Amino acid sequence: MKGNPLTKTTPSRFVLARMRRGLQCWQVADALRISRRKMNDIEKGRTDAKPSEVEAIAEYLRFPVRFFSRPHIDIPSIDTMSLRPTPSDDPRPTQTPEGER
Repeated sequence: MKGNPLTKTTPSRFVLARMRRGLQCWQVADALRISRRKMNDIEKGRTDAKPSEVEAIAEYLRFPVRFFSRPHIDIPSIDTMSLRPTPSDDPRPTQTPEGER
């Protein structure tokens, strides 16, 4: 593997990398000519990706190969995130006792 010894990969890393690129699992599978089921199984941890598959996924998603063998990452769900702006993000002027800010 091009001098990169690959240890066991971490399924959540495949999901995170794909999501960061705004892609669906099937899109990565189709682009790399990996079966959709195999790609899904890699992401679910039901099967390990071959070293050549990890390299292809890493190159396609523009992530370093070693990224996929790092520890698990929790991926926040939309239900647990707050997308509300903080007061400092609000561009509207506010009234204060001294006037606008």
